[in-house]
Amino acid sequence: MTLMQLKFLLFLSFFCVVSGIRAQETMTFNNISFPLGDSWSEAGNILLDPVSGEEETLDGTGVLLNMPDKRHKGADIYSNEKFGDFDISFYYLMFPGSNSGVYLHGNYEIQLLDSWGVNTPSFGDNGGVYQRWTEDETGYEGRPPLQNASRAPGVWQHMIISFTAPRFDGSGNKVANARVSVTLNGVVVQEDVELTGPTRGAAGEEVASGPVRIQGDHGPVAFRDMEVIAFDNETPELSSLTYSAYEGLYNDMPDYTSLSPVSSGEVDKITAEVSPSGNEFLLHFSGTLTVHETGVYKTTAGFAGGNGMVKIDGNEVIPFTGWGAEETVQLTEGSHTFEFSYAKLYEWVSNGISFRIEGPGIRETELADARMNMGNVTDPIYLDGPNVLRSFMDIPDEGRVVRAISVGSSHKVHYTYDLANGALVHAWRGEFLDTTPMWHDRGDGSSRPRGSVCYLDGRIPAVQPMSAQWQSDTTGMDFAISGYRENGDGGATFAYSLGSNQIEDRINVLPTGKGLSRTITANGNSSLYLRLGHGEEVSEIDKGMFRVAGKGNYFIQLDQSVDTEIRLTPDGEMELIAPVGSSITYSILF
Repeated sequence: MTLMQLKFLLFLSFFCVVSGIRAQETMTFNNISFPLGDSWSEAGNILLDPVSGEEETLDGTGVLLNMPDKRHKGADIYSNEKFGDFDISFYYLMFPGSNSGVYLHGNYEIQLLDSWGVNTPSFGDNGGVYQRWTEDETGYEGRPPLQNASRAPGVWQHMIISFTAPRFDGSGNKVANARVSVTLNGVVVQEDVELTGPTRGAAGEEVASGPVRIQGDHGPVAFRDMEVIAFDNETPELSSLTYSAYEGLYNDMPDYTSLSPVSSGEVDKITAEVSPSGNEFLLHFSGTLTVHETGVYKTTAGFAGGNGMVKIDGNEVIPFTGWGAEETVQLTEGSHTFEFSYAKLYEWVSNGISFRIEGPGIRETELADARMNMGNVTDPIYLDGPNVLRSFMDIPDEGRVVRAISVGSSHKVHYTYDLANGALVHAWRGEFLDTTPMWHDRGDGSSRPRGSVCYLDGRIPAVQPMSAQWQSDTTGMDFAISGYRENGDGGATFAYSLGSNQIEDRINVLPTGKGLSRTITANGNSSLYLRLGHGEEVSEIDKGMFRVAGKGNYFIQLDQSVDTEIRLTPDGEMELIAPVGSSITYSILF
């Protein structure tokens, strides 16, 4: 660098400082970045009271925060990167009454909204596909989420969006519409929705590749842990496919050179439609598999009611197996020989074949004609609220609750109680129960929540005598369940004895649909304590309002006069405890 150049750079730096001009800052996640400025900044975390809206912004990095005010009105921001087909995953935190959105390619809005307590969501609620508008500003084609899986403001929510870009021919004419699927807090709320055109507020015309845009002028919102997986590579193809069909029962793969097919020919796809009549047969397909990039590929095959095998370049990628399997294989760019065999054995299962492949820069893609059922697909058996059901209930990482009572409400807020331990297992928002595992065929006695689950006590008793370590079950506690009674819509009271104490555990859905109200009453010589919440972190964010973060993310609200204590557990977590006395009432907001 010359002396003249150095003097110029020093002058430019001085000029920028004096004039207030500075280089624009950027917030970078894993593989996507956004410009900062105006109302957008980077923070360490947000502590937010879901009721009052009081917030505390913690210094640090990793959180993209938008805080519009009178001075900074807020503006949309666009990613510095552009994508074609992509999946985007992120956590976001809504403020009370706030509104935002993620625009795919800057044009198709997936709504982000404080929809806490909404019973029947619309296209404008959290997880909705926003409406398109006509020239006279009449809305149409909006898609509400399939159910309201939203959480409380102040709770980090998780969204995964899978987007397929519109397709254009060589002349720039659109030949296929964009499509989108959305998972919110573990629940599918949009499933392969066709987007016929840009939604209201779009940035411009439809394109094959575009940025991610975040709405910033409708209220405060925060984002963290954002990641994009781009699918810009060409999909592998099967070509020059031929088939041979054989009658008979094949428990092992035969030597095809010794067999005479009953039919053979060319096909466009691997398909079970060329099967011989009857339910005992063998299909063999061969052709060319072309991949466009060297790398590791995941292959998944399905053989409904029988066995099968997949070979690539003469090697058994999926060895002879029943019903199907998943294996990975290293493939180089170019063409590979391909074989697929399907031996049907069982007449009580419909014919069905599947072959899917996933690899560098491509989504999992079905290369077979999988329109035929992969076996006898069972129609789900759903139970709607309000309702009460006894069943088994499985808790991830904790096992099976064998004396579970699930209570459903018309508010679309439900919960499960463990009669064997006096524990409030979990609560969820959305639809009530999937009872298919319980009632289909012989069943296994279990049911599953259909909505967004908030994990609470698990199987750990909520009420115990005070000790240095909270017990994980009722062993040695002189515990005996007395029964339960229904209180009405979404409410029940569970009764049990704990030593000389008679306990009533009354749980109702809040009238607002924003959580649960729980009252513990002890009738006896009570020296008992209640564990109100536990997780990786417990903190008091306002008088009588506690934030619980971990496997379950929720808030505990109770009277400020209650003598509470936050303490460490032996496993390094935190718990919020309080004396029961004769009675204690609190709310669980989630």
